[in-house]
Amino acid sequence: VIYTTESAFNSALQAGSYTEDFSGVSGSGVLTGINSLPFSGSGISYTIATSTDVFYLNTIDGRSLATAQQGASMIITLSTPNITAIGGNFSSTDDTESIIADSFLLTLSDGTTSSLNSPAGGPSTFRGFSTSGGTFITSLTIDGAGIGYSTINNLTVGFAAVPEPSV
Repeated sequence: VIYTTESAFNSALQAGSYTEDFSGVSGSGVLTGINSLPFSGSGISYTIATSTDVFYLNTIDGRSLATAQQGASMIITLSTPNITAIGGNFSSTDDTESIIADSFLLTLSDGTTSSLNSPAGGPSTFRGFSTSGGTFITSLTIDGAGIGYSTINNLTVGFAAVPEPSV
């Protein structure tokens, strides 16, 4: 299932999900020589890597993690098994940390894709995914279209709620 609102996505989660707002990442601006960052909380762990050798921390929607090269990809690799839900706020930003009009593609490990358009001036665009029937999420790739920096914040990872059987 693909969610376009954070509230619908959050209501479809089991208790115990983990939301990362990147406030705990030390530094600011360009993080040179860092192409992979580990995150963990609520028993969930993952790594975010970039296709280049740098990240950028900006102040979009509080604090966001971005690629430091235009058009670069970010790959979220989940270490925790059996994850069935992932979502966050996605945007494309420019050198002044402003959200710009751009498009990019989100791709799950099972091949599910969602195209997003980042509106000029913002806000960032929410997108969430959940799986069922034994399909688990092991990664999410954010592919930028080339004119902006792929940016993410408030990344939530967890488990989709199992619906009650009908009687």
